Amino acid sequence: MKALGEGRPERLILFAAGIGPLVLLATWGPYRGRPDLLLRHFDAPNYLVVAKAFYVPTATNPLPGYIVHPAYFAVHLPALPVAIALFAPLFGYGGSLIFVTVLAAALSSAAFALYARRVVPEVPALVAVLAFVLLPARHVLYRALGSTEALMAVFVLVAVWAWHEERYALAFSMAALATVTRINGVLLVAVLGLFVFLKGRRLLAVAGTALSGLPLGLVFLWHWKVLGSPLAFMNVHGSKRSFAPFEPIWELVERTEWESAEMHLAVFLILALAAAKLWIDGLKLESALVLAHIALLSPLREIDLPRYVLTVAPFVFVAAWKEIWRSGRVSLVLLAGAGMVSLLYAWRSAEQNLLTEEGWAILLRWLAT
Repeated sequence: MKALGEGRPERLILFAAGIGPLVLLATWGPYRGRPDLLLRHFDAPNYLVVAKAFYVPTATNPLPGYIVHPAYFAVHLPALPVAIALFAPLFGYGGSLIFVTVLAAALSSAAFALYARRVVPEVPALVAVLAFVLLPARHVLYRALGSTEALMAVFVLVAVWAWHEERYALAFSMAALATVTRINGVLLVAVLGLFVFLKGRRLLAVAGTALSGLPLGLVFLWHWKVLGSPLAFMNVHGSKRSFAPFEPIWELVERTEWESAEMHLAVFLILALAAAKLWIDGLKLESALVLAHIALLSPLREIDLPRYVLTVAPFVFVAAWKEIWRSGRVSLVLLAGAGMVSLLYAWRSAEQNLLTEEGWAILLRWLAT
């Protein structure tokens, strides 16, 4: 197998872009006759609503029985909905979401190949790309189900690649798009600004950081106009914050929920180990980004913690462990086993957390009006 650093980058990018949709099709395999499952799995219905209404309250509740107040949609940031709306005239809203999901799968795989070629060129290309698309299992699930993970990966990976290439304007531009895809994009802006500042490009760091915050600021101003508060996003998630790092874990222990507490501790340990390894290997921006996620998430009361760290999964599971991925047979055996577990997890999870059939019928009628 050719290593990432061998051959022409154009061929590598096309190769990776093809693998992403292939794994997506494998994830969809058991449900090829049920495209509604891809659209009914949350948070896909929420993004479909935002794609059409763009947070403006409507006379008819598009998700009755699930959404009580239209301000709830503020937590679903607009990058994915805008992409859905862009292609909706061609495919309809549901078809557009499926198209964007496939497109984001291809683009994120290509973006990872571009990034990995820069930082782990000795790893075989096939191994690196498969590790990205198959690990962890939660990543496989949400890349396939109308969510933001794949699109977020595009912006984060291109931004970090651009940082390594000293293309700072591109890095800040991608970071800006990340902020309106998932809220932890603000961590990318902050870390990127800090590292550009430490490079001695102080004016660029300050200007880039400020300008990168404009898209999210405009979104919050729009929320103020149509929802009555610029803090609509924060108000929905406000109850999840505690005042001290790791306090939610100690609360779990006090309630004798030891298994949940240990799961949270394991997530943070994996992140910390990866951050240390990345720092040792000279990937200090990636290490700082992982550490920033620990700082953000440690005071958060959130049972779905593994999903929140998917933004840094390419660094935590691939870039940090290049010694494993370049080891030939060992890496292939690991990928075969872990990849199958990830697919089984996705197959068994796809029929869970669905909008009801009645609710789906109501949403379809609303989208068609």
